[in-house]
Amino acid sequence: MADFSVYIKLKADTGLIFDCTTNETQISINNVQYTEELSKMSKTSRWERSYSYYSGPDFQSLDERLQTGIHEYLQSFGINEHLASFVEVMSLDKD
Repeated sequence: MADFSVYIKLKADTGLIFDCTTNETQISINNVQYTEELSKMSKTSRWERSYSYYSGPDFQSLDERLQTGIHEYLQSFGINEHLASFVEVMSLDKD
């Protein structure tokens, strides 16, 4: 397993932050956060963000259709099983 974050810039300094975890080739989304300070948040650690800022509801508590839509949205950016494998291999290499 490896934790990673995905930052998607929407316009100016606004965007979405997806905190994810890989498990072999599967990506689990822990939460989705909207921010108007994307550059600042990208420099803040994942753990500090979770304690200092509202990170939204637990992803698993969202409606299944919304969860599916968010997974499809991420897949449109190439956040898929191939990336999950790459992240795990690189995290092992960096340990």
